[in-house]
Amino acid sequence: MSVINEYMQHADAGTLTRRSVKTFPSFRMYRKAADAYYFMNLLRVCAGNMALAARISKIGRPYLYRMIKKNELDQEAFRVYTPRKEDTVGVIEVDDSVDIQAIREQARSDARREMQEELERERQKIQREERDKVREQLRDELERKGIIRGLQV
Repeated sequence: MSVINEYMQHADAGTLTRRSVKTFPSFRMYRKAADAYYFMNLLRVCAGNMALAARISKIGRPYLYRMIKKNELDQEAFRVYTPRKEDTVGVIEVDDSVDIQAIREQARSDARREMQEELERERQKIQREERDKVREQLRDELERKGIIRGLQV
């Protein structure tokens, strides 16, 4: 939309040149930008609620989903978490200035940390199993050679 605004300013001021007219966006390009702008604002107003967005825009949900996909928008990015009553028991009320993006980043960070901890636990488990296997092999070898009998290593 900024390209269009730039051309509109030149047109209003009467400063359009032959070169700028040649690079003026095509109707299809303008239409695509306008569609993306419309659907982005629609999702923002509806907080990612596709049923509400379809009712407001008076288009069917399947078509709305196609347009969201076509314009490469992510409906999840516009969603706002609204807790259910049973989720709010013992929860401190938070004002509307809460940064949803920061909360999502924190959740992703926590999930990454938990995954890394799980991987570390799994790695340690594998190391213990390998160490026990080597000990068992060593004990078997020593028993076979007659060095020890029934001794736990």
